[in-house]
Amino acid sequence: MAAAEPSPALGLVDGGPLSAFVRDVALPLHQGQKIVAASLVQDHLCIPNKPKTVEQADAVLRMFLQYLLDEQRYIDAAALLWTPNMFSGRPRAVKILWDAIFKNVAVMVPGAASMGKSYSIGVWCYLDWLRDPEFTNIQVVGPSEKHLERNLFSHLIKLHNNASIKPPGEVRQLELSIDSKQKDAGIFGVVIPTGKKSAGRLQGVKVVQRPTPHPQFGPLSRGRVMIEEAENVPIGIWEDVTNILSNTNGLNRFKIFCPFNPKDFNGPCALRVEPVDGWASISIEEDEEWTSKRGWKVVRLDAYKSENVTSGQELFYGLQTKEGLDKVIGNAGGVGTPGYFTMARGWFPPTGVDVAVIPQHLMNEIYGELEFVESPVSCGALDVALEGGDTAIFALGRWGQCSGYWKPAPPPVPGQPDKGKEFVAYKDQNGNAMRRLGVQLEQIFALPKGQTMELVEATKRTCQGAMVRGDQLAVDRTGNGAGVHDILIRVFHAGVKGINPSTSPTEKKIMEEDQFLPVDEYQMLLSELWFAMRKYIEFGMLKFSPKIPRDPLFEELTGRQFDPTAKKRKVESKKEYKSRGHRSPDRADALAMLVHLVRMMSGQTPSITRSMVIRPKEYKQRISCTDRRDRLD
Repeated sequence: MAAAEPSPALGLVDGGPLSAFVRDVALPLHQGQKIVAASLVQDHLCIPNKPKTVEQADAVLRMFLQYLLDEQRYIDAAALLWTPNMFSGRPRAVKILWDAIFKNVAVMVPGAASMGKSYSIGVWCYLDWLRDPEFTNIQVVGPSEKHLERNLFSHLIKLHNNASIKPPGEVRQLELSIDSKQKDAGIFGVVIPTGKKSAGRLQGVKVVQRPTPHPQFGPLSRGRVMIEEAENVPIGIWEDVTNILSNTNGLNRFKIFCPFNPKDFNGPCALRVEPVDGWASISIEEDEEWTSKRGWKVVRLDAYKSENVTSGQELFYGLQTKEGLDKVIGNAGGVGTPGYFTMARGWFPPTGVDVAVIPQHLMNEIYGELEFVESPVSCGALDVALEGGDTAIFALGRWGQCSGYWKPAPPPVPGQPDKGKEFVAYKDQNGNAMRRLGVQLEQIFALPKGQTMELVEATKRTCQGAMVRGDQLAVDRTGNGAGVHDILIRVFHAGVKGINPSTSPTEKKIMEEDQFLPVDEYQMLLSELWFAMRKYIEFGMLKFSPKIPRDPLFEELTGRQFDPTAKKRKVESKKEYKSRGHRSPDRADALAMLVHLVRMMSGQTPSITRSMVIRPKEYKQRISCTDRRDRLD
């Protein structure tokens, strides 16, 4: 459904005599004229004996602020405390979000970029703590101390220090509280690093007994939890959230808020956002609020609904603008891309808009036998693992110039003649036969785990047995892999190639038709490796031998995701991939290195539209992407 109109009873609608009066008081207050501001309050309340000192004025203003907070007029309270440049409660996004927070216990907030998701919730939490600072515990969850300090916590501290009415409490590292020894009241940053073993970190969110019952909140204290960038937190956190929600009572004792940019349609956030009647029951153009199957209130913040965007003017500082939105869409690759849905609309990319580097459908015809027109070159790639849960994987293949590939024979159908293999010829844009670079994956297997020298010897034996020359071997130089690579250079071959996925991308195009160089398009070499592998699969240049098992290689290949919102394409790290519950993608990483090795050794940039001559025996020759060997021939 579309967003409901905010409740006037909560002070969330502009206008009205009280809101107008607050703005009258705020004007001299923000100019440092506290006595003038306090006198206006006393005149309004018909209280004699106007304040004569700043201390007396502070007392009057604190009383007025407390009244606004107790009446849940948080927008008016914000207008009293801060100038509009620091925070304004007038944007529509703030109103519908705060209205939902007041009326619900659990709120999911999928939203577009620069819509104030975290900031608006953080300001609400600060005001809610200020209302009852001795008995309100607010935990702001983030993936790292640096993230919390640089983002939301720094904003809250800035608001606290620049409030026009001096608030209580002292600022400490990831903490704002009245008493540093009292850990059940205050605003606290809670660091929960990425990883699967993170359940239990929120189980301490409990309420305590008050010495005297509060007239509105009763005998117990209050707790709030805000999970920053909720799509990126460890899965274990959601177990804690479920346990906490099972013990809630009423609207005031406990609340939880989860702002995030929606990316993963199958992740834990999506499960908690799915509408009661399914995704087909809501529309990207109309629906901004709904209740999910799991009982969460969902408030979606769409950048297209921002007043700055609809008016074409920056009416509210800090919120998304028309110019900024155009840049977001451009960086995402245009309308209809995953980044468009995530960062412009606050909507999960629909089915068919895949954030996987290698979509599942590309695996449908991955098996085949390349038809080499010249003797192919044997090659190998080693993904190193000396300890822990990862496995040392060796990918063995061949590469060279091909005219096409043979599709495996389909399974026999009873009662019908068996069909043989089918040849698929490479053709140019005019339908003429052409030649193209091809990589055949022959085997992919684990090497025995052990110490460095044991792995070095196993790699040497494998290469010698498979006729792989040392200069046609790639080794992962990440971590312990650097030692393995260095020793292989000494004891096997000086030309062994070391690959570190965390280094910068290359300046060698993947395909001749590419518009940009990898160094301009990808964030790290890791991203170049994976997108190069995708293109080789997509255009039939990488084929698997029929004896290659599907599991677990297919899962590793199709499970790796990239960030569609980044300025440069960024494939998730192995650590990030494993944190989503997957085992280490060692086989897929070895295959990606094998493709990269071939790209670098071939000395050519393949074309989808034009035939190229690639002579494997000349692999030492290095030719730039602007040169074509068929011209030399």
